[in-house]
Amino acid sequence: MQYHIHQSNPPHFTEDVHQYRDYVGFVEANSVEEAFRLSQNGEKPWNATNPCRSISVGDIIQAPDGFYMVKGIGFQKLS
Repeated sequence: MQYHIHQSNPPHFTEDVHQYRDYVGFVEANSVEEAFRLSQNGEKPWNATNPCRSISVGDIIQAPDGFYMVKGIGFQKLS
């Protein structure tokens, strides 16, 4: 399944649902947790067509069942 990543711009790294975010790409994953892991820049950028930073606090993962904000620990389902 596709999990779409929306990153705060500029990056604030705060858990503010009202901050502006840009759509930066998607990953193929089976869970929000796996999508988070796959959208980290490890040995190479996670998104080769649109190089961007690793997903972090305040960013949004759009999952098949709703939107999840990355928290300091875990995720908060927004819808």
